[in-house]
Amino acid sequence: MAVVALKLWYEKELKPVKGPFNLGRWSKPINYIALAWVSFISVVLIFPPISPVTAANMNYAVCVLAAVAAFALGWWYLGARRVYIGPQVTSHSH
Repeated sequence: MAVVALKLWYEKELKPVKGPFNLGRWSKPINYIALAWVSFISVVLIFPPISPVTAANMNYAVCVLAAVAAFALGWWYLGARRVYIGPQVTSHSH
């Protein structure tokens, strides 16, 4: 999801090189539909399957998601943000 969102966000600045297969004029609408669908389904799949929620029928995916997010953010705040510079973009004027 992040790759598609960043491609749409930076498309005018970075001018991605198109490969042998591309969607042409349908690329943007399909990318926006894909972002909307992934955002929607990611939220829906975290909900419990039935109500009322008990320990037996709880969807623990939200707990796993929270643990992974806490671990990743903790890792970044404790050290990775000072070390990781990220990819360097060089501008080539033609």
